[in-house]
Amino acid sequence: MLVHAQYRFESYTTDNGLPQKSIWAICQTRDGYMWFATGDGLVRFDGVHFRVFNSTNTPSLKVNGFSPALLEARDGALWAGTWAGGALRYFNGVFTAYTTSDGLPSNTVVRIDEDAEDAIWIFTNSGLTKWKAGRLHPVPSGPGTPFSFQTYPNQIIVNPNFVGFWRRDHTRLYRFAHGQWSRLPLPPTVRDPARFGCWTEDSQRRLWCSASGRPGEAYRIADGQLTTFRGLPRNAFVCYQDDQGFLWLSDHERHAALWKDGHLFPLSGLATPSSFRVLKDREGSFWIGTDDEGLYHLRRQLITVHGYAGRPETNYIHSVLRDSAGNIWSGASDGIGLFRKGRFAKFYALAEPAPNDLVISLWEDPDGTIWVGRYKGVSRIVGGRLRKVTGAAGKVRGPVNVIRRDRTGSLWFGSDNGLFCLRNGRLVHYSRADGLGGDNVKVLLEDRAGKLWIGTEQGLAWFVNGKFSSWTEANGWSSSEVSSMYEDAAGVLWIGTWDKGLNRLENGKLTLITTNEGLFSNSVFNIEEDNQGFLWMSCRFGIFRVRKQELNDLAAGRISFISSTHFGTADGLVNPDCTSGSGQPAGFKASDGKLWFRTQDGIGVLDPQSVRLNDKPPPVVIEDCILDGRSTPCRPRLSIAPGNQDLEIHYTALSFIRSDDIRFKYKLDGLDRDWVEAGTRRTAYYSHMPPGNYMFRVIAANSDGIWNRRGQDIAVIVLPPFYETWWFALLAFASAAALIIFAWQYRLMQLKNAHTTQLEFTRQLINSQESERKRIAAELHDSLGQHLLIIKNWAMVAQKSIPNSDPVREPLGEISAAAGQAIEEVRGIAYNLRPYQLERLGLTTAIRDLVSQLEASSSIHFFAELADVDGLFSKEGEIVVYRILQEALNNTIRHSGATQVRIIIVRTINEVELTIRDNGKGFDPQAIRFRTPGRSGFGLFGIAERVRMLQGQMDIQSAPEEGSIINISLAIEEAAHERQ
Repeated sequence: MLVHAQYRFESYTTDNGLPQKSIWAICQTRDGYMWFATGDGLVRFDGVHFRVFNSTNTPSLKVNGFSPALLEARDGALWAGTWAGGALRYFNGVFTAYTTSDGLPSNTVVRIDEDAEDAIWIFTNSGLTKWKAGRLHPVPSGPGTPFSFQTYPNQIIVNPNFVGFWRRDHTRLYRFAHGQWSRLPLPPTVRDPARFGCWTEDSQRRLWCSASGRPGEAYRIADGQLTTFRGLPRNAFVCYQDDQGFLWLSDHERHAALWKDGHLFPLSGLATPSSFRVLKDREGSFWIGTDDEGLYHLRRQLITVHGYAGRPETNYIHSVLRDSAGNIWSGASDGIGLFRKGRFAKFYALAEPAPNDLVISLWEDPDGTIWVGRYKGVSRIVGGRLRKVTGAAGKVRGPVNVIRRDRTGSLWFGSDNGLFCLRNGRLVHYSRADGLGGDNVKVLLEDRAGKLWIGTEQGLAWFVNGKFSSWTEANGWSSSEVSSMYEDAAGVLWIGTWDKGLNRLENGKLTLITTNEGLFSNSVFNIEEDNQGFLWMSCRFGIFRVRKQELNDLAAGRISFISSTHFGTADGLVNPDCTSGSGQPAGFKASDGKLWFRTQDGIGVLDPQSVRLNDKPPPVVIEDCILDGRSTPCRPRLSIAPGNQDLEIHYTALSFIRSDDIRFKYKLDGLDRDWVEAGTRRTAYYSHMPPGNYMFRVIAANSDGIWNRRGQDIAVIVLPPFYETWWFALLAFASAAALIIFAWQYRLMQLKNAHTTQLEFTRQLINSQESERKRIAAELHDSLGQHLLIIKNWAMVAQKSIPNSDPVREPLGEISAAAGQAIEEVRGIAYNLRPYQLERLGLTTAIRDLVSQLEASSSIHFFAELADVDGLFSKEGEIVVYRILQEALNNTIRHSGATQVRIIIVRTINEVELTIRDNGKGFDPQAIRFRTPGRSGFGLFGIAERVRMLQGQMDIQSAPEEGSIINISLAIEEAAHERQ
C-alpha cells in the first residue's frame, strides 16, 4: 500500500523559467511579488511567470551575479547586492546602481539591512556604508573605530558577513546588524565563542548555530534570548523554524527533514547538501531556495491517494463503495480490492476471468452481500468469497455499469444492453422500445419520492408507476450521456454529464451550467456534498468544488458567474484523470465527512474541513503595456499617439495558491459596456480605439473565488489626429465663420449695391418722370394754353364786333366758351403734372390744395390734419412726398368706395409720419402687395417705390369691409436739419 506524503514540493529550475539553480535569497515585497536573488539575475515571480532582470535587459545592471543580500525597506524600495556590481535599489519600477564610484568600499555586497531609523546598511567585503536621505555615507573603519576587527575570522564562520559583522573576546561574542552592536548570549555548556559555527539567519531574523563537540544540539538566538534544541540528527544544521515549532533541517548528505520534540519527518522531494533559505508567504505557503537545486514551493497536500504498490491495473479504479461496516471496496481492471483500517487488506481476483473482463460497478445489500457488476455479467461476494451469480440474475448481460436496490426491494442493473429489474426472483428487461431514453444505462438514482431516475448515454429518463418518461437532446437535454446524479436535502437533482456540464433540476426547471458560467470542467463524473455547503465534482483533470449557493443563485438569475476551485496533482493526486470508465459508484462521502473519489491511479481521499478557504483577495498589478509590439511606459497614464493601433495590457494577480486558477475581469471605461470575462488570461487586447479619454480597470479572484474588487487601473488617453483636435476644430470653425461672415458681408454689399442701384434707378426714373411732367406741363401752359387763350380772345373780339342779330354771333360765343373750358382743363392737367404751389407756396400748401381739389371733384368728405412740413425735404423729395399723397388719395377715390377719408401728417424730430385712413370696403394687403406691377395694385407699388426712395417705411392695415389705413414714416433729410 502507498500513502502519499501530506506535503508536496513544486520544483522550479532552469527548465521552467529560473536563470539558474542557485537561489541565494528570497523576499516577498508588499505588492505581493516574490523576488529571488540568483547567480544569474534578479528574478520576480507572480505565481505563473518568472521575469528575470539582468545585464541584458536592464541597463543599470552591469553584472548578473547576485549575493544573499536582499531586502525590502520600509519606504517600499527593494535593495539587492551583487558579487561584483555593487548594490541596486529598485523603486517605482526603476533600478539605480550604487558602486565604488558612489562611495561603496567594495562592489562585493554580501548583506543589506535596515535599522530602526530607516537607514540602509550595506555590508561589503571591504567595509560598511550607510544609505540615508538619498545618498551614501561612509562608515569609518580601522584602529579607534567600532569596526577595527578581522573581516573573516575563520575560527567563527567562513562568510560571517552574511549575518553581520563580528568581534569577540575570550568569553563574549558581539554582532553588528540592523545598525547596532549586540552581545549574543552563549549556552553555559559552551563558553568559548570560537567553537560556534554554521551561523544562519532565517527570514524571521533569528540566528541559528551549532557548536563543535556538541553533536545533536542547535542554538537559536532571537530577541536576545538563547534557546537550545537537543536530540537532533548528528551533523544536521537548522535552517528555519515554522510557526508550528518544526525545525527545518538539512545536512551535507542531502537529507532534509522536519524535526520536533525528537521526532523526525523526512521532507520527500527536497535534497540539498547545503543550508537552504525558507520564507513563508502571506498566504501561508513556504518557499525554499537552495544553492544547487533551484527553488521549491511547499504546499500541504490536501488529497491522500491509496493504492497498491507496483500494480497499475489494480490502481485503475472503476468504482469505489463504502459498506455498512466501514470497509472500502474498489472495482479495478483485474478484480476487487478491500481497504480496511487504513490499508488494503485483501484482493479478490476474478474467479473466471474472461478476455477483457473487469469490475465496473459495486452495490451492498442490507444483508452485507456485495454485488459486483462486471464487463461480462454479475457476481457477488458472500461470506468473504467472490461467487458466480446463478438464476435469474445470471441472465443480466453486461457491461453492468450500475447496480441499485430500490425501497420496494427490486434490484436494478443498468448495462450497455438496457435496464434489468430483478423482482421476486423474476428478471424483467427494459429497452428503448419500452420508453427508456437509451439502451446504454450509466447511472441510477432513487429520489426521496421513490422515483427512479435513469441516466443513459442518450439522455435522462425516470420510472414511475411502471412507465418510463425521458428527457433527451431532442426535447432540451444538454448532452447525450449522463455520468453522475446527486439529490440534495432540498430535493434538487444535480446531474453531471460526460462533456456538456452540470444540470440542475428543480420542480421541472432544468438549468445547464458549463465552463461559460465558471464551472471548472464540463465533464462531471461524480458529485458529493460536504458539510460546508460545497458540491465536490470529479472530472478529467482532477476534482473541483463549487459553493452550492452560488449554483442556486445562478439558476435563479441573481448572478451570472460562479467560482470553481480546482484540486489536482499539486494537491496530491497522482493521476488527476477521474474518468475511469463509466462504473458506479464513482465516489462517496464517508461518515467522518471525508470524500472518496476514484481515479486512474488509486483512490483519492480528502477532508473538506482541512481545505481552508483562501480569503485573501489577490493583489492586482498592471505590469506592462505593449503598443504596436513595443513596451511603453504606462504610469501614471498611457498616452497613445495618432497612428498607433494595437494595444496589449499585461496584468497579473499575486496569489501563490493555485496561481493558474486565478480569474480576471477587465473593462475599458468609455469603450467596454460591461466587464470582459478574461478567465485565466493575463492580457487585454484592444485595436483601433477611437480618440478619447478612457480608464482601464482590472480585477481578479483567487482560486477560491475571493475577488479583489478594487483591482488596479490606469488612464488611457488616445490622442486624435490633428484634424480631430479641438484646436483644429476651433480653427476650422473660425475659418468657416470668417468665410461665412465674408460671404455674408459680400452678399450684403451686393444687396446694398443692388438696393442703391435700384434706388438710384427709381430716383432717376421718377426724376425723369417729373422732368417730363414739368416739360409737358410747361408746354401745355405756355403753348397749348396760349393758343387756346388766343382762340378764346379772337372769338370774343369777333363776337363783340358782330351785331347781335348776326347768326354768326352765337357760334363765336360757343367757341369762346369752349376755348375757356379747354384752357381750364389744360391748366388742371398742367397742375396735376406739376403743381405750381410747390415752387411758389410750399409743400404744406400744395397738399392742402390737393385735398381741396379732390374733395371738390368727388363725393368723398376729406378731413385733413396737416403739420407744417415745408423745408423738411429737398425739392426732389417734396415732389416725391406730394406724389405719394396724390397717388394714395387717387387710389382711395378710385377703389375704396369710402365716404370719408382722413389725412394726418405729424412731424417728429427726425421723421414725418403720414396716415391715410378711409372707411371703405377694405382689401387683403397680402393679395395686393404681391401683385406684379402692371396689374391693379400698381399704385401701391409706385407708392412703395417712392417711400423706399426716401428711405422710409410703409405699413398697410386693412381687411375686407373694415376700411384701410396706410401709415408712412419718412426720415427728415439731413440737409433740412442743417437748414433749420
